Amino acid sequence: GLERQTLSVIAARPSQGKSTLGLQIALHAARQNARVLFVSLEMSETNLFARAACPLVGVTWLDVRQGNVAAPDIARLKDAAAAMGSEYAPNLFVYDKRATTETVWELAQAHRADLVFVDHLRKLGDRPELQEVKRLGWITNRTKDMAKQLNLHACLLVQLNRGADADENRAPELKHLRDSGEIEEDADLVMMLHGLPVNEITRQRPTRDTDLWIRKARDGIRDARVKLRYNLKTQQFAGRADD
Repeated sequence: GLERQTLSVIAARPSQGKSTLGLQIALHAARQNARVLFVSLEMSETNLFARAACPLVGVTWLDVRQGNVAAPDIARLKDAAAAMGSEYAPNLFVYDKRATTETVWELAQAHRADLVFVDHLRKLGDRPELQEVKRLGWITNRTKDMAKQLNLHACLLVQLNRGADADENRAPELKHLRDSGEIEEDADLVMMLHGLPVNEITRQRPTRDTDLWIRKARDGIRDARVKLRYNLKTQQFAGRADD
């Protein structure tokens, strides 16, 4: 569904798993021999691979960050992360320094990327003199141009505004795109993650039921719902059946 010459958006409030989902898609695409550029503006390349490698050694990323992992497991985690990096090296290119759309464009061209992820939109350093709505609109328009001219698919990770928190039972909508306007206009596909409310029963589970809403699909069905389960320990999404 990530067609060439198009732009998609994965949007969510913080801690809903948008970075996890973006990386999971990127790894899957690289495994299928697509050439993937992942521009990580919030997390270093080391942390990105360590986070993905945690399930392989039976530890959680949260425990790593809180210093609750024994030294032998840290050593195993480093080895697993290095092995994962080597496995994907031919097809996955991670860039974790400051960047503008010009940087992303040059990297995509240099690596002949089929798929480009930017995590996340607001961290790109373009046009600081512009008002924020106009600045973000300029970036999305430039990213869409890159997708067209380099014949690739571009995916921007975007934060939703606080309005999406008003009612946790209500799924986010296009109006909740932070400083939206031209983001919504330029995107061919807009996906929004919504972690379902946690009750006393589900609070004890290591997973969280999550819906992925397709709020815009230029050539598809709008407001379609994809049911997912987010495993907080393994940092992985999987499909879920009706309970």
